Amino acid sequence: MISHAAHFPVAACLLLMAMALPRAGAEESAPRNLLNPEDAEIIAAPSDRPAKLLEGGFDLPADELAGAVFAFKRPSEISTVRIFIEASSPQNIKSLEILAADSPNGPFVPVASAGETINLKMFKLGGWQEFSFDPVRLTHFQIRAVSHGHAWVRIGLDGQDNGLQLVGRTEGAPAEPSGSEVPAAEPAADTAASALP
Repeated sequence: MISHAAHFPVAACLLLMAMALPRAGAEESAPRNLLNPEDAEIIAAPSDRPAKLLEGGFDLPADELAGAVFAFKRPSEISTVRIFIEASSPQNIKSLEILAADSPNGPFVPVASAGETINLKMFKLGGWQEFSFDPVRLTHFQIRAVSHGHAWVRIGLDGQDNGLQLVGRTEGAPAEPSGSEVPAAEPAADTAASALP
């Protein structure tokens, strides 16, 4: 006769497998840039300027960016920050931190940060520098960026692509492609540092 204790490891394994399965009706999209008007919106900001972050590049006082509150329109998680640096500048982003909260009023707590950028154009990566971390689920969030030596931060454009990208997945893929899909990076381009000898 088999005791109940002998069934516990099997039951525990089945429970863990069930937890790992996606929830019914919760389709996940492929990883892509979620910092766009289709997936995100601005909730509050010290001025109109941070709203332009969802549309493209701009120069912005660092404290105005830090004071802006954004939200994803669908349950989302991010796992990579991509920063485009076209040329050296004291306004380029040096470091970036993402803070999260359950409501627009906070409190906002740090949940992820990008490593320090190299203040040079990385030609092998097309100007992009990538920083990956464990997936972070976000509803309301703030972005704090420090430049390489200026009170303003520059967020450039790579063609029509936003020069600051939060790459991740959403539950429930959008009905129409947004054009914000992230091209596959070369295998050696997981982080900006990997491009250095």
